[in-house]
Amino acid sequence: MSIKFYMSCLVLAAVAGAARAQSGSQSTDARKQDKSEVEKRLERLEQQNAQTQEEKAQMRAEIEALRAALGKQQTKPGGGKGSAGTQPLESRSGDYEAFQTQSPSMDQTGGRSFLNEKVTFGGLIDFEFFDSQAERRNLGTPFGNQFGLTNGATEMRIRRLRLDIGIEMIEDLTFTGTLMLDPVVRDQDEGSVDINQAYVKFSNLGRNLLNFEDPTRTYIKAGNYYPWERDFGKFHSEAYSLAGTAFYRYGVTGIELGGDMESGVFYRVSVENGYMLSSRSAGDGNNASSGSFGGSPVIVDREKLGDTNNRKDIVFGLGIKSTAEEPAMGYRLGLSYRYGKLSNTERTNLATVIGPTYDGGDRMTRFGILGGLDWQFDTFDAGIDAEYWRGEDGNAKRDILSAGPWIKLKLEGTQYQQRPFFTGVGFGYRISNNHQHDGIPNPNTVNNIILADRTMHTGVMWLDVTTNVDLLFEVNAFETKPSVSDTEWLVRWRVKF
Repeated sequence: MSIKFYMSCLVLAAVAGAARAQSGSQSTDARKQDKSEVEKRLERLEQQNAQTQEEKAQMRAEIEALRAALGKQQTKPGGGKGSAGTQPLESRSGDYEAFQTQSPSMDQTGGRSFLNEKVTFGGLIDFEFFDSQAERRNLGTPFGNQFGLTNGATEMRIRRLRLDIGIEMIEDLTFTGTLMLDPVVRDQDEGSVDINQAYVKFSNLGRNLLNFEDPTRTYIKAGNYYPWERDFGKFHSEAYSLAGTAFYRYGVTGIELGGDMESGVFYRVSVENGYMLSSRSAGDGNNASSGSFGGSPVIVDREKLGDTNNRKDIVFGLGIKSTAEEPAMGYRLGLSYRYGKLSNTERTNLATVIGPTYDGGDRMTRFGILGGLDWQFDTFDAGIDAEYWRGEDGNAKRDILSAGPWIKLKLEGTQYQQRPFFTGVGFGYRISNNHQHDGIPNPNTVNNIILADRTMHTGVMWLDVTTNVDLLFEVNAFETKPSVSDTEWLVRWRVKF
């Protein structure tokens, strides 16, 4: 009995041991299989993650490329495709070339502020040799500005140092600022640093506020800014046309609503403080720091520093700026209208300058038609711009007509340190005529020469030294009755950055 019992126990122990051995073997195999599956899954997830990162990088690059393309379209002045932008290239308020800085704390799209806004910088510096061949004599003090006492002088000068800044706070919300430092020459006796532009702009109102794609890409901007007419044409002189000097040379402060269609059609509507009637030289010799404003005084709309009344200007603009492919041609046409009221001070100044022929009216209007064509060929570029303006202040009326062709020959140039030099030389001519009538009488002495009809001839020749450097030679000559000798020429060296 005991032997059978022991034998049974041994058999049961053997069976249990075999079962435990088989179970352990199966557990080991399972662990090995689980580890292999985990490794395979980990490898698969890592591959998917790498693919996802690559797709994200490609998507990010595509987004930045689209933003850059949109930004280039938006910087076209006066309305080209997407011209809701700020500072146009190859324009007067522009010549603005933002650069992208690289450092460990900045990404590839440019600088970043402490609040992570995208920041771009640019600007230019102009060095000039200026010579006024005008006769030195007293040309009067219209609007309190003395003219003619420093004529006949030569001068080497830093004409301007301009700093441009653009900040993209969020998509479609930007800030644009322009600081002008004129250590020797300045357009207004208000100090050597002038804030030429400082405005905030909110673009694509339809998409951002009303959730629909507005074909005009409507925007609104508020602050101090240049009028669109200032950058509409293409001419390469330092001096403006007589119309530009008279009506849109300076910035304004206000609120502007505008839009730009893909076809190039644009519109502008604004409410502004407006300008104040004043005087300056029609050429480049406007040296306020020396106490004299040059030798060719004209009536101009100057920037208003603040506003002392409730009268605001209403401004409308409409036009098109686009291109054709065959032949490669750009074309532009714009209409501008401004309506406002003269202040009591402006009316008093007009009565003092003009005399009894001025009726004392306070109605102010400006109407302009601007147009231009330009062509691009393999060996040269060419263009022509023209404009007509009518300005009325009470019964004092001015009609100004300007036209000017230009051509630039493309040169092979040379390469130095992988940079092109001497790639183009250009020539241009412009004629402007200012006819003043009705309430503005013809003058009989040089002391009120500001009332005379005037013709201005501008000739320029420039050399593209390299990508961001050019050398300009310019002559401005004026014709008036009674005759006053007034010719000026200058050499300008410009560096953009």
